[in-house]
Amino acid sequence: MKFILDASVYISFYSPTESRHETAKKLWSLCPEREAFHVPQIFTLEVLSAFARRQVDLESISEQESFINTGPKFTLHPLNPQIMATASTIIKSARLRSADALYLALTHELQGTLLTLDNELIHSLSRKDSRFEFNGLIVDPIKA
Repeated sequence: MKFILDASVYISFYSPTESRHETAKKLWSLCPEREAFHVPQIFTLEVLSAFARRQVDLESISEQESFINTGPKFTLHPLNPQIMATASTIIKSARLRSADALYLALTHELQGTLLTLDNELIHSLSRKDSRFEFNGLIVDPIKA
């Protein structure tokens, strides 16, 4: 099974003071230790931005960047035309932010399981007005 990790989980996992830290640890543990998380290329920027806004020191931010970009725990996927087209369809159908749509598009393409703490994202495809037929799973952290 392929697990797609949303930046919200990563940020809460590495921030013990976050209110959702324990839930993030539970979601993180769903992916076997020897397997990599799949993430869209924007993942690194989302994580760095979140830590910078939280006033994390630059050395720690650089360490996180290196861990994501060069470590064995992550497979970064480029924003290829197919993912972009799928994300565009999701945006128009589920009315999501572009970053959220990219995570869903990657999950759809890989037929994987999305791990996220973003409630809007979790419930986006179940809205009555959503016309996108999603080919993947989203783990609801409350039920995980």
